[in-house]
Amino acid sequence: RITTIDWFNTLGESVTMVTGLIFVICVLAFRKGIMGEIIAFIDRRKAR
Repeated sequence: RITTIDWFNTLGESVTMVTGLIFVICVLAFRKGIMGEIIAFIDRRKAR
């Protein structure tokens, strides 16, 4: 039986790369921060 931790250990260095890629995508997607994006979304809705 393979546990989740053992499964991650089999991935090796790719885990670090995937984590970094997810971080970069989040930074690019939420340039103003998560709360800033939520506030901007609410402001856009009010402008309609």
